[in-house]
Amino acid sequence: MVLFRGSNPIGPANRDEKGPAEELDDRVKTYIKMGDDEWNALYEKMYSDRKYPGHNNLKLALFPSLFYVAGMGMFSYELYLKRASLLAQKSNVAKLASIPVFGLLLSRNLDIAKDIWTFRNKYPEMYQS
Repeated sequence: MVLFRGSNPIGPANRDEKGPAEELDDRVKTYIKMGDDEWNALYEKMYSDRKYPGHNNLKLALFPSLFYVAGMGMFSYELYLKRASLLAQKSNVAKLASIPVFGLLLSRNLDIAKDIWTFRNKYPEMYQS
């Protein structure tokens, strides 16, 4: 029973299994003890394993995607409303040309977000701020 077990100070030493903070701490301690050549080889493997190295922030990949979707939707709806006079203004042609560009930027940002989502569990030390 819990009442008669005695004092139980809270801390990572009293947990039965390690959490992600302790696992990361253990990994960092092993990295500190590594030699330079071994560390450089491991870092090169982590860096080249990812499709988009250097992109570490998920918010910087997802928030612009919302603006791209909004821009594509706004331009396409506006061009749908002006479909009788599509080529009457030069801005309509620019809007029509920008819709696939927004689509390419959206697909790239979603691919970067998927890459970050996949590899942040595999290499958590790359995503610590």
